[in-house]
Amino acid sequence: MDAAIQFDNMAEYEAAYPLLCSYPITRRCLGAPEFVETLLEIADEDRYVFRGQSCSFWPIIASLFRPDFVAKPVIDHSFTRVGADREPGEYYDEYLGWEQDLVYEFANSCMLQGLPLPHIPYNETLEMDTEAVSAYFVARNFGIPNRLLDFTTSAIIAAWFAADRESDYVSIEEPNDIVVWAIQSEFLERTGYEPASTSWANAQILQMQRQRALLLVDNKGKENYMATGKFQPMEYTLEELARNHSDWSPFAPPVQRVTLPQDAALQLQSQLGNYELSHIHLFPTIDNIASRTLRKYQRLSALGSARSPAGQE
Repeated sequence: MDAAIQFDNMAEYEAAYPLLCSYPITRRCLGAPEFVETLLEIADEDRYVFRGQSCSFWPIIASLFRPDFVAKPVIDHSFTRVGADREPGEYYDEYLGWEQDLVYEFANSCMLQGLPLPHIPYNETLEMDTEAVSAYFVARNFGIPNRLLDFTTSAIIAAWFAADRESDYVSIEEPNDIVVWAIQSEFLERTGYEPASTSWANAQILQMQRQRALLLVDNKGKENYMATGKFQPMEYTLEELARNHSDWSPFAPPVQRVTLPQDAALQLQSQLGNYELSHIHLFPTIDNIASRTLRKYQRLSALGSARSPAGQE
C-alpha cells in the first residue's frame, strides 16, 4: 500500500505546494551570513518555533509516516495486508497501535536491562505525559520510528540540523537547498499539530534540553488520511491555510521557510561554530563521546607520524 508521500526533486515539491514555495513564505538566501541573519531576524520576534532539514523537498512528517519506513515489511506480517480489506480509519488506528507496541517494546527492554529510560505506561490511547514523551524522544533518537515531529525553539539549532551532513535524509543526487521552517507558536493550533511535551527546560532527557526540543503530534493525521488515503505531511495543511488566507502580512507571515543552497552548508557549519554548537553538544551520549575522543587521538597520531623523520618512531 503506497500510503507515504515522497518527492524525487524540488520541481515535484513546488508543484504540490506552490504557495509555500513562493514569497513571502519562502525567503531564498545565497550565502551563510545572509541565512543566519534572516533566521535571527525571525527569532528576534520570539514567537516562532523552528525545524531544520537538509533537503528542501523533504516533507515535514514524523518518522513513522516516511517512505523509508512505510514501505518496509513490518514484524506483524498480517498488518501489511490490513489496507486491502479494512476501512481507512481502522487501518490508521491499527498502524498507530503497532507503533505504540514498537516503542513500548523498546522502552520495556531498556528497563529490563537496567538502562536509564523514563517509564512509559502502556495504554490504549497514547497519553503523552512527560515520561512518555521523553521515552518516545529517546526511541526516535535511536532509530525507532514514531508519530512525534521534532521542532526546536532555537533558530540557530534548527540551522545546525539543516547543515548537518549526517542527517536522516540521504542519497540526494541533484543540487538541492537546505531549509529552516519557522512557524508562529500560536499558529500551530490551526495546523492541527499541538505540543506533546512541556517546556524543553523541564525535560528529563538531556538531549531534549540541549536541542531545546518541542515535540508535536498531528491531531488531524487520521482525518487527512481518511480524506486522501495518504499519510499527509504538515505542508498539506499549511498550503491550504495559505490558500485561504491571502491577507497574511508579507513582512511577518505566520509560516516562513528560509532556504540556502546545499553547497553553502559547510560555510554555514563553520559560522555556527561561533555558537559552540556541535554533534556532541546536541547528542551528549557515551557512544558519541567515545567516538569523538577516538577520532581526536587518531588525528593527533596521524599528525605526529607525518612530522616524524623517516625511519623514526
